Amino acid sequence: GIEQAARMIREVSRHSQGNPRFLRYDMREPFPFGGFGLVVNLFTSFGFFATRAEHDRSIGNMSEALAPDGRLVIDYLNADHVAANLVPEETVFRDGLEFRIARRIEGDRIMKSIRVLDTGTGDVHLFEERVRAFRLPDFEQMFSAAGLRIRETFGDYDWHAFHPDDSPRLVMFAGKV
Repeated sequence: GIEQAARMIREVSRHSQGNPRFLRYDMREPFPFGGFGLVVNLFTSFGFFATRAEHDRSIGNMSEALAPDGRLVIDYLNADHVAANLVPEETVFRDGLEFRIARRIEGDRIMKSIRVLDTGTGDVHLFEERVRAFRLPDFEQMFSAAGLRIRETFGDYDWHAFHPDDSPRLVMFAGKV
């Protein structure tokens, strides 16, 4: 597997069974290897780059890493479902932590600000996520430019059909043209 954040590689390695290999790598750079039968990008691990060109380049790199008959699977949020069901603010308490979460949409980005308060120490940490509100036509364009075509789409992890208005996810299976 590849991941850009060293902390995440340490964490997943700590919980892994067997002998998996993880490489710290940025998907915006061409992969140094290829010929894979399957490339997966799960849980909206995409959409965080500043420019569309960076996203296009990442899709192109994933395509180049595939064998001629390989498949690319991208699991992404359904931007229309997120917008229709946006919870602007909420507070969650878990394991001595208070999470104050604020969500909003700004232009083509879905924004989430998270304030974490450790109720025992009083320490406060702030995080912000910014993910592009890509929709199926956006992915169709990016895939086409990378020599890929979407073969199947699903709207959740139970493999129900994708419906833009009410599916929580956009799971795409693509192959080379």
